[in-house]
Amino acid sequence: MSKKIVLTDVGRALPSRIDLFICAASFESRTLSIVSALDPQIVNKVLVFIDPELSGDLGADAVKSISVRFGDKVETVNFNLSNPLDVADRIVRAISSATKAGGEVVIDITTFTQEALLIMLRVLQISAHSVTGITGVYTGAAEYAVGLDAEDKWLTKGVLEIRSVLGFAGESKPTQKQHLIVLAGYEVERAEKTIDAYEPALLSIGLGDPNESISGKLFDVNKWFHGKLTERYREVKQFLFSCEDSIHTKEAILRHVQAYPGYNVQIAPMNTKISTVGVALAAMEDTAIQVCYAVPAEYNRDGYTSPGDTAYVFKIEIPKEK
Repeated sequence: MSKKIVLTDVGRALPSRIDLFICAASFESRTLSIVSALDPQIVNKVLVFIDPELSGDLGADAVKSISVRFGDKVETVNFNLSNPLDVADRIVRAISSATKAGGEVVIDITTFTQEALLIMLRVLQISAHSVTGITGVYTGAAEYAVGLDAEDKWLTKGVLEIRSVLGFAGESKPTQKQHLIVLAGYEVERAEKTIDAYEPALLSIGLGDPNESISGKLFDVNKWFHGKLTERYREVKQFLFSCEDSIHTKEAILRHVQAYPGYNVQIAPMNTKISTVGVALAAMEDTAIQVCYAVPAEYNRDGYTSPGDTAYVFKIEIPKEK
């Protein structure tokens, strides 16, 4: 279960000794929210993942800030997010090396892309035998697409490709039709292009639960975008999922999948990173589930998010491989 706490108190909710802290350097200002709240003395090693081309100067500056704070404990891992095989290879090598001694792992999921986060979790599943525990931490956003009205908000524009996430290929039976499940966020274009590409026989569009959203303000905007999608596509199945508790998200997904048996299931996570963890856990439990990712062509670098003053801390109970 997730604990929502004041960001400045996040250190008190984490293990008293962190053997490995994992984070991603991004153009987002939220990159440094958790880092700034951590006591460097309790951290043994830091892995910072970065795509230099995507993150640009802001990401490079974030790496410098992290290095200043944690000194020689920091290892920077460059990867190319346009090449998932490179992402997987770099993550596997870094994680395998860093977890040999076991111990407590804390991963700041805030600014990983959803695809990189999913691959990371799959790698941690493979390496889970060598760690004591895995804790996730996430900085909530005060606002997305900062300063724009609801109808003008955008996080990304365009889609380069839609691909299956490495490690989450699931199972596809040729005798069964496709059930596409979209966890809707603020990106209508990405959702539409994903739906149009798969042309599913059954379409489900999930809405973040108003009682488990990051804030009432963010829920209202999410509901507006969700409404745009459900108006366009006919006979859409709808359900609620948690934006702030990965276990609740996992349970909601599995209930919904079980309510419509006999389909090949594809899930497109497009909401919070916490709900993306829930997607990973659901697909690990039901290995027939496939997970897909729509690669954005352009990011709203100037106003992607503004950081909130709260954080979520939660245990990531990764199941053993089946």
